Amino acid sequence: MLNEVYEKIEAVLAHLDAGGEQSRAFSGEIELLKDVLGYPEPVADDWDELERCRILAEKLRRLAVAAEGILIALPANPISQWFDGTYQDTTIDMQFEEVYLGQVLKFIVDVGMDQEAVIKQESVKVMLQEQSPDSPSRSIQLSLNAEDGQLWIQPEGYGEKCTADGEGSPIGLEIWQGRLRLVVFDNINSEEPKIIDLEDAKESKRDAR
Repeated sequence: MLNEVYEKIEAVLAHLDAGGEQSRAFSGEIELLKDVLGYPEPVADDWDELERCRILAEKLRRLAVAAEGILIALPANPISQWFDGTYQDTTIDMQFEEVYLGQVLKFIVDVGMDQEAVIKQESVKVMLQEQSPDSPSRSIQLSLNAEDGQLWIQPEGYGEKCTADGEGSPIGLEIWQGRLRLVVFDNINSEEPKIIDLEDAKESKRDAR
């Protein structure tokens, strides 16, 4: 019953959201229907996209557990032919083979949605904004780079003594000897960083109420 309701809402949405003047006239109704169906807002930035990937990956992992033991038939042809309409051509002999759905979902997460690989391909850009209402408006672009199991933050215009301008990352987060720590190069004329041990910030160390 619920699926039928969603299908009818989808049909109404498709009719209203046809573009042009009609879509503008019903923009409020279109947004309401999209909210009911769970349509996501457009991705705000690279960090938002990665966060959505993380959430989706967690859902797929749970689905993989639930789908354990379920067999599905998938084309044995090259994967590019799964999406180009080849399997719809009745003149082409398509070979299918049974695979476990749980393994397929886990493969998508582990290989197709590898977060570390995504971050390595391109640094994530986010904008830092002035938070004090008593100060002039200011913003600084941050580049977040994951490299060799560490996270480095590069605020635009800030760097380190031993790097060229525009290449330094004065803020880092890493695990060292089993302890999570923050590494901060707070002086452009010094090679020595400040190390902040974060182990006391563990939730498990919160005082009992």
